[in-house]
Amino acid sequence: MEDIIRRLDNILISLESLHKKIDRRLHPGSVIAKLGYRQQLEFVNEINSNEHLRKSLYDHGLPWLSAENLRGISKTDVIVNSVIRVQIKRIEDLFTFRQIGRYWKEKIIERTYVSDDFSRLLKDMSNRVKLKGHIIPEDKHKIIKFALFGRLEPNLEYLVCVTDSVLLIFRYDDLLQELTTANPIVRDTTIHIGFISIQRKGGDSKMPSANQIQFKIVIGKIKKEPVTIDWIKGLSE
Repeated sequence: MEDIIRRLDNILISLESLHKKIDRRLHPGSVIAKLGYRQQLEFVNEINSNEHLRKSLYDHGLPWLSAENLRGISKTDVIVNSVIRVQIKRIEDLFTFRQIGRYWKEKIIERTYVSDDFSRLLKDMSNRVKLKGHIIPEDKHKIIKFALFGRLEPNLEYLVCVTDSVLLIFRYDDLLQELTTANPIVRDTTIHIGFISIQRKGGDSKMPSANQIQFKIVIGKIKKEPVTIDWIKGLSE
């Protein structure tokens, strides 16, 4: 009987593993979103319970004493000390592209008031047409704010990138300043501005959402040095 139970347990474990693999293939965005939400909850729990982490943050000029999750509110994932808006990103590889937003081209044009020339670039991008033209400074300033904040008015203060061993903490003011001085590059069907890129989403099993415009970030390309905190979970003094 024990042998039968052990075999059944092994079968259940194998089926669960197979289910997870299938889920990742069919719904990669959903899996990433679930992992991201789990990371938010873990970060909130550590801020609220880990005295060692709070002391390390304080020593780096970040007196973060409490945190609460804010799922589904704009790009803000966590509120620290009841007022500081923070976005959390789980990072496996510093030089891998990570999505920071995707929108229908009409929504981008409607919310950013970009020029007709830039609107045409977005339409061509969505239709997989090779991009031609240049980007005027006014359009660049609008689109980098939209990429970072999802709006033209800054509403985030910190980006926290979580790895297995450290927290990398960037101020959004610094990121915005760095992008402001970067030269936009129009290449094939993609626009590159510093450490972000703008392109057609693609994928999605040829669903209409594949034509959305996707904003991506490469953390390893950010020139500004982050505040680096050892990510040692569960410690309390």
